Amino acid sequence: GVLTLDTLPPNNTFNLELLGQFMEKMEELCSSHDGVLVASSNPKFFSNGLDGSFLLKADKALRKETVTQMIRAYGRLVRLPKPWIVEIAGYAMAGGAVISSAADYRYMLSTAGRIGFSELAVGLPLPLCYIHGMHRIVQPSAVRSLIEGTAYKPDEALAIGLIDGIAEDTEKLRAMCLKRFDGIFRM
Repeated sequence: GVLTLDTLPPNNTFNLELLGQFMEKMEELCSSHDGVLVASSNPKFFSNGLDGSFLLKADKALRKETVTQMIRAYGRLVRLPKPWIVEIAGYAMAGGAVISSAADYRYMLSTAGRIGFSELAVGLPLPLCYIHGMHRIVQPSAVRSLIEGTAYKPDEALAIGLIDGIAEDTEKLRAMCLKRFDGIFRM
């Protein structure tokens, strides 16, 4: 199954309702398909996670609920029962990096922006589950710089293990993702 993110403009972010819909769709696709590919309709942004303007306008209770649901979403994504891959053709910062890091495989366009956990830059410390999750995919020496908010270019992200491959164009990026699924399904 393919899930294409088309959330809040300009940088493909989530509010509480959209985050809930994303999680429902991911779980639905996992129950009806052998695997899930998550892509974006926005060529510049895979996703920048939670929408800052939504959070600023929300009252304290809604902000807390939204951030809590994002943390829970990460745990649910890591535990999905089917393989899933993200196709990153644009920036994947903050919650976009969180979603990506929960996937089984991450492939990125060579001309894409950056990927990184920028939460600390806006005063949000990273939850321990995100930090533990980083340890499962990147080189141990890279975890500290990820926690500190370093934004990685695609080749830098590949070098530390944050992504699994780079493609020169969107056609090759999709082919790379489908090839990985083919290999998984053959196992």
